[in-house]
Amino acid sequence: MSISNFNCYYKDYKKYLKNTNKKNIYYKYLVKGILKKTGGRNNKGFITAYNRGGGVKGLYRKVCFSYIDLLYLGYKQWIVQRIEYDNSRSCNIVLLKNRIKLNLKKKSIKNKKWFFSYFFNTFFMYRLANEGLKKGDIVNFFEEKAQNFAMENQFARLRNISTSSYLFNIEYKPYTHGKLVRSAGSKAKLLRKYDKYGLIALPSGEKKLLLLSCFATLGIPSNGLYLFKKDYKAGNSRWKNKRPQVRGVAKNPIDHPHGGGEGKTSGGRHSVSRWGKLTKGYVTKRKKVKKKIKYV
Repeated sequence: MSISNFNCYYKDYKKYLKNTNKKNIYYKYLVKGILKKTGGRNNKGFITAYNRGGGVKGLYRKVCFSYIDLLYLGYKQWIVQRIEYDNSRSCNIVLLKNRIKLNLKKKSIKNKKWFFSYFFNTFFMYRLANEGLKKGDIVNFFEEKAQNFAMENQFARLRNISTSSYLFNIEYKPYTHGKLVRSAGSKAKLLRKYDKYGLIALPSGEKKLLLLSCFATLGIPSNGLYLFKKDYKAGNSRWKNKRPQVRGVAKNPIDHPHGGGEGKTSGGRHSVSRWGKLTKGYVTKRKKVKKKIKYV
């Protein structure tokens, strides 16, 4: 399909394909169309996620969280082209590029599952941006040992990262993709390394043992002041696909456990959810069932 006949059915395509020239064509493969909004309803039309609906139409950026693709390509240095805002997450994203020729017959890059764009001997991809990252910086990717692992802006395995380092976008299992610590301003810390495992302190205070073969990114996710941002009008939350939330004590007894009563009441019990689960200090995480090993 030619560039001139490329029909975008979303509003803000002009930001990405301003002149429809060769310089901007790679955005077509890094940006996905508008995601279908459900309004919190399932396939039968019943509301399963409350207080959702509306929202501004926006494009979905295909952010690459995995490290396997980088291993497959084998590129160890990426150049920062610019930092961008992403409407699908709190953290900013960075557009990386690498100018290397590739034989497309051997390695198929046109697969839709890839989060890369390859044009004019240049690779482009989106990743989560570190704090302090700017245009022109070099992001390093190390599979094996390197000289300095205290510097930021690089991807590496846990076994090669020095202790007391801040990490984000951490793999839960090797050769998958980053799942832990991806929101703005959050950070994990590598406390100690054992033979096969590394002890990591998560932002919640929980400590986990992860295999040292897992990949992670050094540094802190950008846009750390996201939590201090205020919504100065009701429309700001409606743009974010959020609907008004009614208090439980203002409802009828059939709609909420705190509802009903004569006059203004406080609910008459500890704070609970719509389904009667405690909401303040009650641990809802399921305990792992340890299998008993029988020795014969």
